Amino acid sequence: MKRFVIILMAGAVGLGATAAVGFARAGGGRPTAALEGNPAASPATPSHESEALKKGAAPSREEASEKPKQPIEAPAAAPCDPEAILPVIRKVIDPAPGMFWESVDIAECQNGYARVWAITGGTPPPATQYEGGEQAFLQDVAGEWTMLSSGTGLDCYPTSMPPDLKDACEALGLP
Repeated sequence: MKRFVIILMAGAVGLGATAAVGFARAGGGRPTAALEGNPAASPATPSHESEALKKGAAPSREEASEKPKQPIEAPAAAPCDPEAILPVIRKVIDPAPGMFWESVDIAECQNGYARVWAITGGTPPPATQYEGGEQAFLQDVAGEWTMLSSGTGLDCYPTSMPPDLKDACEALGLP
């Protein structure tokens, strides 16, 4: 019986949290003008009407024709997808002679940063010792991936981390 009560309570809490999130996303009972950052808008009247009513006159043609300002949309985040990152690798990093960048293995990707392994294809020249991959750190800038740094010897340990990778390492949760 105790298990049933615990399960029932957990379900009620989960349902309440889901309803609260849905209510908040729907505006939380506030009019859309208030959601768009117009603090002067009251729940009953749009801002241009309330200003005119305060003055004791009907709104002017200009005030009545003003459209509410649309919120500025931030660019979409760059996708954590090999197809989005591989073209940046191919453009920025020159592979060894006889080699090409075949694919990307994403090690970490979050908070606007990515750490990937670029994997080569092709055949290196004879007597060439080649590791076959390159580590790269990228940053999301306005929805597009840009290269921060690359190299097989990079790491995020404080004693050997390059200064330009500090923010990336922290955002990726690396030591």
